[in-house]
Amino acid sequence: MHSDGDPLDPAIAVGQRVSQIPGAQTWTTGSPSVTVAVVDSGVTPTQDVSADRLAEGYDFVDGDSDPTDTGSHGTQVAGIIAAQGGNGVGGTGVCGQCRIMPIRALRTNAAGGATGYASDVAAGIVWAADHGAKIVNVSASAPSVDTLMREAVDHAATKDVLVVASAGHDPTTPYIGYPAAIDSVLAVGSVGYTGLPSTYSNLNTPSNHWVDVSAPGIGYALNPAGTTSPLVGTSASTAVVSGAAALAYAIEPDLTAVELHRRITESANQVPAVPSYYAPVLDATRLLVNLGATDTGSPEVVTTGLTDNQLVGPTHNVLVTPVATDDHAVARMDMLLDGTVVANWWPWLRQIQLPATLPGADGPHQVVIRAYDYAGHVAERSTTVVFDTIAPTGQIVQPVEDSHVRDGFTVVVTSTNPADVASVGANGVALTHVAGTDRWTGTATPTSAGLITVGLADQVGNTTWLTRHVVLDNAGPTATALMPAANTRVRGTFTSTIYGVQDRSGLWTAQLYVNDTFVGSDTTYPYSLPVKTGTRSGTVKLIWRLVDKLGNQRFYTRYVVADNTAPAVSITSTVKKTGKVSVKASDASGIAKVQLLVNGKVVATDGTASYVLTYKTKKTVKIQVRAYDKVGNVRYTTTRTW
Repeated sequence: MHSDGDPLDPAIAVGQRVSQIPGAQTWTTGSPSVTVAVVDSGVTPTQDVSADRLAEGYDFVDGDSDPTDTGSHGTQVAGIIAAQGGNGVGGTGVCGQCRIMPIRALRTNAAGGATGYASDVAAGIVWAADHGAKIVNVSASAPSVDTLMREAVDHAATKDVLVVASAGHDPTTPYIGYPAAIDSVLAVGSVGYTGLPSTYSNLNTPSNHWVDVSAPGIGYALNPAGTTSPLVGTSASTAVVSGAAALAYAIEPDLTAVELHRRITESANQVPAVPSYYAPVLDATRLLVNLGATDTGSPEVVTTGLTDNQLVGPTHNVLVTPVATDDHAVARMDMLLDGTVVANWWPWLRQIQLPATLPGADGPHQVVIRAYDYAGHVAERSTTVVFDTIAPTGQIVQPVEDSHVRDGFTVVVTSTNPADVASVGANGVALTHVAGTDRWTGTATPTSAGLITVGLADQVGNTTWLTRHVVLDNAGPTATALMPAANTRVRGTFTSTIYGVQDRSGLWTAQLYVNDTFVGSDTTYPYSLPVKTGTRSGTVKLIWRLVDKLGNQRFYTRYVVADNTAPAVSITSTVKKTGKVSVKASDASGIAKVQLLVNGKVVATDGTASYVLTYKTKKTVKIQVRAYDKVGNVRYTTTRTW
């Protein structure tokens, strides 16, 4: 067999409120005449369960009379059952005046749990029944049962001793736990703070209702080292039920074990949110009331959890936290809306939901919280709330429908009644209210389909939705050609032109930069601008900056070569009256032509190196040669007279 709790689990405590333990303790915290046997890993005395509250026990593991806990499981189970309250240490047990009979039948394992032989557990049950225990707590289970265990449980029944055992847990492979599933045993499952079954707890099935009752699956108690730590699992829930059974004996000592078994299950609460065949949740207060505990005082509703004239909208249920007190315990609360019950509060709930309002229900409505104690006394408190189902109105001012926009564009929304608007958002981004105006502004990004969805919400969630279609354009303009061509040689003032310019939002301007200096802009197609090179020669960097009407831009760069240097030219031959003139000419851009001038008139032209120019004359003449490079620069030689 193995224990059904993990003392190392750091789960958050659900408290004993789910099973109404505090209410039961207003009548009694138990009696020293009631002894609960803890058949487990042993029990070590602590400040919460001192040695003078331990009855004689036995160790069936080592076969001696020293049932000291070798781990912590049994000690914590005993603490959940019977820890003394109000001493400033540990936790508060369910039955703080009861006695504990320590019986060691399990060994502590490396994980902090406990395991052992079913035969030792069976022997422990018999020993407890024979030595004065009224209740035997077995926070352990096994997936099977033998004759020895059944005989031990039957022996306890003949002694009018109630055996309370854990249903066990396995998060992957649920099983029927023993000895819990034996008929006379009170089988205990585990629930969380909402009253819903713990994920690890074994459960009833539609065809096998073997788990009798459930209780909170976590408790805090001192361990043998004297520190407070949690015990999680059906081990803890079993200890809670054993403690509640001990309180019942304190109220009605003459109860039989069979009758107490029935009373515990009949007084438990069936949680509506789970299948009806699941085990109900222990209600210790109702158990004691059903056994004769008296309640003469009435409850008081301290607050409805609502404020007068609180606005309630239609988009969601309002979570309400009403507070009611009673000299013992509040059994339940009802929420009434205009006289009709619309919600209930039970011990395992923290809040009630006020249902969302319906269209057309605008205006004031009365909400009443009505509290009942276990004797049927009633108290109530009312609050007037205002239902509001009308959404604020408004319009999108910017951008206009089907306009072209780029990322980070501005959205402007106005409302006809700004006081009604709590928030405005565009495609999930909050817009900012411009103080003193009816405007909200901000930036947004449209969907892939180009949609902007604006929501204007009031403080209770009524929302008006507005949509606007836009054309998203984040790309700069494009061009197909740029002149002059790359590495073209130019001189003086030349023209640069960019062709095939397109943009879906329209071009705003085409700007030209020469050697990173702004030259000018053109807004008329084709986009051309003059470039002055003066007397400079060398590389010229041309940058066309195209900007569309949204501010998107694209750059086109071109490099050309400025050549403003005239070619070198000289006459290399001897001139004769009937002869030829040989010329040498060179230029970085290449020589276009060389011309011979006689008395100022061109008499010969040569475009092929080496250059030879021929003339005929019998007179004295003035001779001059000029050379042109391919970009138009020209140079003359000095004039000679022959």
